[in-house]
Amino acid sequence: MKHPFELVSPALSKRLLAVFASLSLAILAVFQFLDRLLKTRAAPAGIISLELARSPAEAAQIVSAWSLPARLDAAFGLGLDYLFMPVYALALSFATLLALRRSAGWVQTLGRWLGWAVWLAAACDALENISLYASLQGHFEFFPADWPTRWCC
Repeated sequence: MKHPFELVSPALSKRLLAVFASLSLAILAVFQFLDRLLKTRAAPAGIISLELARSPAEAAQIVSAWSLPARLDAAFGLGLDYLFMPVYALALSFATLLALRRSAGWVQTLGRWLGWAVWLAAACDALENISLYASLQGHFEFFPADWPTRWCC
């Protein structure tokens, strides 16, 4: 199996890694800003508390503790995450590509697998966001604890 970007030259790979890693860090900074209103007694870790809630009742308690502006920030953050997914997947994929080019044997094979695995992680993230958004809307029947993607976060 080849890495998804193995045909990209080493010089271009380094530049693309720098671009996508920088974009990832910038988006993470926006997430930190958005998370400020989401940190409450019910959700000490902000949106992460909702992602890790163990039951629909716990998720309902977290969402009900958030003000309307906080819920809007959470919804915007979930939407922004759909931009973040390919950005972080590209950053990680180019990082694994650069690492495998400096490796041999099983490490190189692992790098090829990880180059693809980051895309599976992004797909799980996308599915999780659907259930988180439904939770923000009060539809806890789609709560992440009931989804296989819950195991991915």
